[in-house]
Amino acid sequence: MPYSVCNDEVGVRGAMATENATEQEQQTEAPAVTRTRAKPLLASAAIVLGLGIAAMIWHAGHHPAPGAVSTSHGADGVTAVALSDFSGNLTVLAGGSAQIAATAQPVSGDRAPGLEFHLNASTHLLTLACYDQNGGQAIPCPATQYKISLPAGMGLNLIGFTGQATLTDLSGPVDLSGKSVYVDAQGLKTPSFTATVTSGTLNAAFAQAPAKVDVAVTSAQATLHLPGTVSYAVRQQTTSGYVQVSIPQSNAATRTVLAAANSGEISLLTN
Repeated sequence: MPYSVCNDEVGVRGAMATENATEQEQQTEAPAVTRTRAKPLLASAAIVLGLGIAAMIWHAGHHPAPGAVSTSHGADGVTAVALSDFSGNLTVLAGGSAQIAATAQPVSGDRAPGLEFHLNASTHLLTLACYDQNGGQAIPCPATQYKISLPAGMGLNLIGFTGQATLTDLSGPVDLSGKSVYVDAQGLKTPSFTATVTSGTLNAAFAQAPAKVDVAVTSAQATLHLPGTVSYAVRQQTTSGYVQVSIPQSNAATRTVLAAANSGEISLLTN
């Protein structure tokens, strides 16, 4: 294509030279110059338009228009939802319906992964998995934005997570583990909260006093805000780490907190 444009330009320059010579002999043929110069402009416009249309066709064929993907599942027979080895930006919140819903945003402007739930009837564990929309085969869930809505009282198992997670108003048991994470959990009403964090930050605020908290950090930092209206039986385990305890304590308390810090810090504070 560039060769054709250069030929047109050579033609223009040749035409202009011929016209200049003719113009000296016959001044009356000057209008022909205007018509000759318009041809390469029209040709260039056609080339640009053609390239633009070709680019649009290529983009539509090889890069599908981005769009979110959603799926849902009923809560009957489900005690907890499991998300394994997810990465990216995750939001999990308590919804107002009996449906468990999940949404994935496009990956870097490209198509979002397909989402599907798998229920283990014996364990009552509902697992969210990803699949390739082009081929249909199962794939590791790519790093993108995910949003999960859980019914009240539904548990969450977030295992092997990497990235940023926001947990809001969850009232079922929470079990999470992650590496290189930033986890912000607010308004928790969960009866039990278990977290294992390696390299990262965990902030958790409880709206209701939990019955059991078990937090372990390695080269990470965790801050837990617990209601100060009740007492807790606190146990500490540290290896080159530090645990700050500023919540009411009692060895006879039925509510327990285990804080284990390995080259990290854990702060137990009141709301």
